[in-house]
Amino acid sequence: MMILKNDFIDLTTPTNRKYAGWVELAAFVVGGMTAFVDAHIWSPATTYFCVMGLVMMDFLSGMWVGHRSPAGIETRKAKKVLGTLVAYTTFMFFAHKFSRNEPALFWMPQAVLAPIVVINFTSLIKNASLLGFLPEKIAEWLYKNIDKYKNPNQNEAPVYAEPANLPEDGELVSAEDDHHLVSH
Repeated sequence: MMILKNDFIDLTTPTNRKYAGWVELAAFVVGGMTAFVDAHIWSPATTYFCVMGLVMMDFLSGMWVGHRSPAGIETRKAKKVLGTLVAYTTFMFFAHKFSRNEPALFWMPQAVLAPIVVINFTSLIKNASLLGFLPEKIAEWLYKNIDKYKNPNQNEAPVYAEPANLPEDGELVSAEDDHHLVSH
């Protein structure tokens, strides 16, 4: 009988020989997935896996917050995670392909990746503060400064731009009347 030794796994014990095939299969699958992602979705593949990990951490922390809240977990939000992963993968795929095939679109991968990371990382930080992993002062600062779009201050009236003076039908507008239309 030939004794097999490997740098990582000692195949001389019966238990290790039993699981060696599964370890090799897992390594083959992970290597194949990484090569596919690197060639077709995002390069380097580690960035893609980190972004998907961030989305999953945000999702799981959100479920934990929901579980601890009196309202409970919202199944509508829980069902959205698969669609979110598919949508982010699609956006990243097209940005990667466009930037590879058209040099003028070199900026597209970063333009797609930055909002995904910022939105999910902000949400993850908020969930960590709600779960008590961040000090109360940091959580308060986050609510006031970062998460304004979800928690607007009810005391402040929204600020709207003044409507533009539009000409009536058939009325001509001269440069003297509306000097803002003339470029300087």
